[in-house]
Amino acid sequence: MTSARIALNLLWLRPGAVGGTESYATRLAAAVADLPAAERDVDLTLFALPAFAPAHPDLVRRWPTRVSPTGGRPKALRVASESTWLAARTAGFDLVHHLGGTIPALAPRPNVVTIHDLQYLDLPQFFSAGKRAYLGRVMPRSAHRARVVMTVSEFTRRSVIDHLGVSPARTAVVPHAVLPPPQPTPEALPPGLPETFFLLPAIAYPHKNHAVVIDALPHLAGAHLICTGLPWTEDAALRARADALGVGARFHQLGRVSDAALDALYRAAVGLVFPSRYEGFGAPVVEAMQRDCAVIASDTTALPEVVGDAGILLPPDDSHAWADAMSGLLDDEALRGRLVAAGRQRAQAFRPEVAARALVAAYHLALQS
Repeated sequence: MTSARIALNLLWLRPGAVGGTESYATRLAAAVADLPAAERDVDLTLFALPAFAPAHPDLVRRWPTRVSPTGGRPKALRVASESTWLAARTAGFDLVHHLGGTIPALAPRPNVVTIHDLQYLDLPQFFSAGKRAYLGRVMPRSAHRARVVMTVSEFTRRSVIDHLGVSPARTAVVPHAVLPPPQPTPEALPPGLPETFFLLPAIAYPHKNHAVVIDALPHLAGAHLICTGLPWTEDAALRARADALGVGARFHQLGRVSDAALDALYRAAVGLVFPSRYEGFGAPVVEAMQRDCAVIASDTTALPEVVGDAGILLPPDDSHAWADAMSGLLDDEALRGRLVAAGRQRAQAFRPEVAARALVAAYHLALQS
């Protein structure tokens, strides 16, 4: 049987600058390559920026990759290349998959799109008026031009149906392909860390809600909070908040760390704290579960769907509830053990092959429409 030819539009992917969507796209493409030949009746071709190959050499060895003549900056030039260079070079493909959430204005091929979330509609206060207006134009247009709209969770699928009016028959959930953890490397831990700490691995965007955990720290004698992620404009305000509460010495902002260091932090932490007000999926929750790290997360958006009964779910803005739950992990070793065991089992639902099979099924749905 002839394999379907699928073009992956990755021109939006500037390595190291687009957060979790980069991990989603690259891990998913790798997971499809790992499927048994009998299940992998699609051939992918990656269309990417020049910086993509140095950042993901293993992936470009596994799938043919065509490199755009533009470097991703300025954004207007990159967007124009999607409607010109990409459109011209995807002739003959059965589908073009746009993993960045939008379909270019001039995209004549049969298209599918992945929408990660609709935060601009649910939390508009975190977006500028210009960004809201732009997304308000391109997101509905993209959703209705796609043969199939893929989402990363059932929560986002329902949002696409309810907010954008997409037929449920044209939607499919393709979750994150969360990679199995590497062999532990305790020596990868950054030097000078406290012995007892909670981990929050997220850029300090406003919706990530770091403040609620900082507010809990004064009630947790001896416990520290370690945050990782690219520097952001909120970092200084969070530092000032911790200093004002008298817990500045127990609040650590490490910035972006290596994969090995992050793995070691998960394994050494008392638990993961993930107080986000909005998640289309929430990959750090699964990463923590894989590494025997107990999970405390918000009870909102996609997080209850991902966590299931394998973690503690709390209102995102109740600092007293967060302090109580964190104290519970500190004081109750049996509770931590139960959460670790439940998390290890829950993480199996997000194995890479599960996501890869869901993607292939979504492609077949689109090809048959």
